[in-house]
Amino acid sequence: MSQPTASNSARDEQADQMWRTAHADMPKLSDEEIRERNRNTILQLQNLINQELFEDAKKLFSHDFVFHDGGMTFPGTNALVEYFETLTVAMADLVLDFQSVIAQFDRVAVRMVNRGTHLGNYRGMAPPSGAPVTYTAVCIFVFNADGRIKEAWQDCDTLALLMQFGVIKMPGS
Repeated sequence: MSQPTASNSARDEQADQMWRTAHADMPKLSDEEIRERNRNTILQLQNLINQELFEDAKKLFSHDFVFHDGGMTFPGTNALVEYFETLTVAMADLVLDFQSVIAQFDRVAVRMVNRGTHLGNYRGMAPPSGAPVTYTAVCIFVFNADGRIKEAWQDCDTLALLMQFGVIKMPGS
């Protein structure tokens, strides 16, 4: 891994200044308070999803929320709710385990391991197998000045998910 250089440090300071200028209208919280508020919101989101309290989870999002999943974009909080409802139909015992939560400026990055048991049909193409399912995802959440989530960018290991559901055959099987 390369060591930080003076030019990296200058770029970091420039990025920090640009962020502060762009968000000058934010409530006068310290950087640490903003990071902690955003991080706590994400942990609250994890708890609400794990309890399948999707309507309560929607309150954490801005009215103009946009969800990006892989190469697709879905506007509105209903898209995120539908995403998790689809997963919980297939895995009623779905648990999101946020293993790394990193907050910086107006963003929170999360690496998660999701686990469940394949007890329901997945999108009409994977009848229940009763098998345990584990897959990973990384999501970057972007917050607005009010502390609500305005955007989420997710990359999920969908291949592993579909292989475990039996939709895609494992190589060599």
